[in-house]
Amino acid sequence: MKFLTLAFLGICVSLSLCSQYSISSFEGPPFTVKPPAGMYELGALGLNTLENGAQIMAYGDFDNDKYTDIVTVDDSLRTLTIMLYSHEKFAFSALGSLTLEENIAAIIPGDFNYDGNLDLLIVTQSPSTTDPVTNLNFFFRSKTEPFFGLEGNKPDMKESVKGLTQPFVFDVDGDRNLDIMFIEDGVRKFLFVQGAELQKKDFNDFVSTGTGCKSFSEVSAQPFATPHSNAFIDFNGDCAADLFITSVDENNQVNFEIWLRNPEDSKFCLVEVAKITSPISVVSFGDINNDGRLDLIYSTQPADLNKAMSINVLYNTFAKDPSSPCSLGNNPLVSPFKPEAYNSEETKQGIVQVVSLPSSYSTGTRLYSPDPVNKPSKIRTGDINIDGFSDLIFVVNDPQKHESLYGSIILLVNQGGVLTFDRAGISQDDQPYFQINDDITLSGSVANADISTLHAQYASFYDFDELGHLGIWVVVQDKNFPASSLVGIFNFVSTENFILKTLGLNGYKIADSDDIKLSLGGVYYGSSVECKVSDIDGNSLLAKGSQMPHSAYTPLDLPYIFIGLGRTNNYVENFVMGITRKNGDNDIQQQLWTPIIPNSQLIVNPVRNAAWSLDVYVNPTSETILIVFTTLVILVVLGAFIIYLHAKEKEDDEKRREKIVIM
Repeated sequence: MKFLTLAFLGICVSLSLCSQYSISSFEGPPFTVKPPAGMYELGALGLNTLENGAQIMAYGDFDNDKYTDIVTVDDSLRTLTIMLYSHEKFAFSALGSLTLEENIAAIIPGDFNYDGNLDLLIVTQSPSTTDPVTNLNFFFRSKTEPFFGLEGNKPDMKESVKGLTQPFVFDVDGDRNLDIMFIEDGVRKFLFVQGAELQKKDFNDFVSTGTGCKSFSEVSAQPFATPHSNAFIDFNGDCAADLFITSVDENNQVNFEIWLRNPEDSKFCLVEVAKITSPISVVSFGDINNDGRLDLIYSTQPADLNKAMSINVLYNTFAKDPSSPCSLGNNPLVSPFKPEAYNSEETKQGIVQVVSLPSSYSTGTRLYSPDPVNKPSKIRTGDINIDGFSDLIFVVNDPQKHESLYGSIILLVNQGGVLTFDRAGISQDDQPYFQINDDITLSGSVANADISTLHAQYASFYDFDELGHLGIWVVVQDKNFPASSLVGIFNFVSTENFILKTLGLNGYKIADSDDIKLSLGGVYYGSSVECKVSDIDGNSLLAKGSQMPHSAYTPLDLPYIFIGLGRTNNYVENFVMGITRKNGDNDIQQQLWTPIIPNSQLIVNPVRNAAWSLDVYVNPTSETILIVFTTLVILVVLGAFIIYLHAKEKEDDEKRREKIVIM
């Protein structure tokens, strides 16, 4: 049995010894014995009750209880099920299922008709050799219908697009409603939900031609890469999301297109078209060096198996003042990445880090995915030890270790030093340090299968029971039983670090007469958060996060912003959330609050033409409860002592008066 060695926890935990635990084992009150810090296998928590296998397709809060639910699809790729999480039962149960006539290529939760409820955009494809079609199926929810009010599993609205495309969603025009971008007949287009109608517009309508912008004609004829890495994310620190697109030229070479939001017209300005010369994985983003700027992460995947893959981190070099979150100054329309960072095969200090896998992996090792067309291999980011440095998780296949249809998980824990796989913990120049952990080896029982025959298909981060500890969901398959299964791995962190979780809504305001709480279905893709904190030495740090920047190809981004703050002995000094604003709109684009208690869950609703609302839910740790209890005990003891002294003094006064009377 292998051991999962986690340097940041300082402990080795064999998962075979941990399978006996449940989530409730980690939630006891103070003074109760809890397991040691480490990674613990939880099983499927009710997700493996489906007959034809279960694969995770999307996350979302479908019942407004502030706990993340899961959308699964079976191995036929025709039936999806919404699984609701129950905090009382520490398990999932089915809300409802839906079967379609075509294969499901993607599932995108979002409020597409702007009523505050979480709808579903289900992308299906008919891969005909002559006339392939992508169908965009909209299923709307309402407050009065427990599921989607389906009749014969027919969508409420549907749009057919010529060709096979993976759409992605974001707010292109700043009206706070979700728009859908896709390729049709070689043209970049948008689909808008306008009441009971669907309307199309060309991307050219939203392109800025201002000073410093490249001509759209450079890339207008280029289709999206397959798979593409399109994202809606803030690059230049103004908390208005910019646009990242991967396209391919006539030579089938991938281009990185960087479009910054031009404050003069609120349109997108093309500032960079970088040609990538080697095959790469899907791109991810995270704050690798904890400087309040989002960096670009991908893996090179050479076609020649005699050449090793590498992990490339392009550092965001946009000038940023850590004392000024979400600055709206005269940010220049320039690329946040240096030209020499692209295609670099070696590390360049402060510009790019290029890291190879250790020698224990063969040169033929590559990122792995069971469905490279609709679920491409990807490096996912998350702060697993909540220290402010993004960590990475991905699945690889080593042809010398695994069969071709299986992979194993690699978890890279960012230690805040040199970006390297070296276990010695070398540190210099304040550059991030990654430590590779042994492949996660599962144990116990899943769907009555022998765990020793299970292999990982893909993995993603997940906060079990919303405790502020990022764990892992793993989709696995058994060589003897082909149905997909799910395994949850709980990450029990014992640290003094703090977190901040923020849910950014789309500004929909429910009627005052409504008897339900604020609807949490209006998740806004691309909302940005920046906050200023001080470390224990008093140094100011800037933390940054982006909400669901990706939506295509099953990104499995959590439906909120999860930020690790590290250790701090103070409040969050400044907290700012920003969204995209429509051209000519006088409404505010961002809002600042101060101070904010760490370990809080924030829900921000940017209501139109009104003050934005902020709801704060504090998640106290057991240490916090212990401090409060200890303080109360001390106050009681001090109070009793004061009462005793007061009574004693009163008694002495009485005795003195008696003596005076006698005299």
